[in-house]
Amino acid sequence: PKTVSYLGLESDDFAFAEVKSSFPKERRPVYVTGNVSVRRFMSRGEELVWMNKIDLILDARKDRKIIIHAVSYDRARFIYDHSKHRSYMVVHSTYDAMAKIARFRGMSAPAILVSPSVREGFDFPYDDCECQIIAKIPFVDMRPAVIQARRKQDKKYLDYLAIMALIQSCGRGMRAADDMCESFIVDSNVRWLMQRGKEMVPKWFRAAIRQVDVIPPAPRRSRLKAE
Repeated sequence: PKTVSYLGLESDDFAFAEVKSSFPKERRPVYVTGNVSVRRFMSRGEELVWMNKIDLILDARKDRKIIIHAVSYDRARFIYDHSKHRSYMVVHSTYDAMAKIARFRGMSAPAILVSPSVREGFDFPYDDCECQIIAKIPFVDMRPAVIQARRKQDKKYLDYLAIMALIQSCGRGMRAADDMCESFIVDSNVRWLMQRGKEMVPKWFRAAIRQVDVIPPAPRRSRLKAE
């Protein structure tokens, strides 16, 4: 049997195969825009540039429902407090998350959900979400002992987790082949992450990535959510 090596693991017991996506890349574009490295300690100027890019995207997509993946509750609150579109925003805490998410689902556009906790396990098909903003790359907390141990065993383990979380985030609003959802990444860390972990990024995801300096015109809206 042939030994398979993947993510620092070598075994005769498994094989790795990449499956193509059945969703057309034109209906799920991933735009990389902005030059701010989003991190814990940012200058005031960096914060303003970052928030301005988020608001520019919101300016151009007022006719649809949007999710901003904020990664942390503190960052979600910062976005809400500093955006000129806060009147359309729904933010939540750990205690009222499900109620606020349900409220967002029931709203008509313009509506913006700012959340750190919907990147996995949630569906927002069709007009439930037609645009997403990845405000920060979802790097994992490195402090837990188990994460430290796995990182020691595999130097690319943290990159793998971040890439998989990013792909999951972009998938929340794209749920069927005839659905449509744009994703905008406004954290410049994505550029080195995609390069350093390029063997871990599925070809179908990379094919949808576009580098843009100017926010492109909004595409024609997808058909309404199925009854």
